[in-house]
Amino acid sequence: MDSSLEYACKRLQELESLLLVDVPETVWPAEVSMVFYLNGGRQ
Repeated sequence: MDSSLEYACKRLQELESLLLVDVPETVWPAEVSMVFYLNGGRQ
């Protein structure tokens, strides 16, 4: 793989890890909780 492409992929992974928090740490809005409840907890 091209070194610049490899670098870009690594940077994207770093940014994703910063931006995408783990689901247990996420505080869901009440509307989202209601949708999950109405769907029987299925995602």
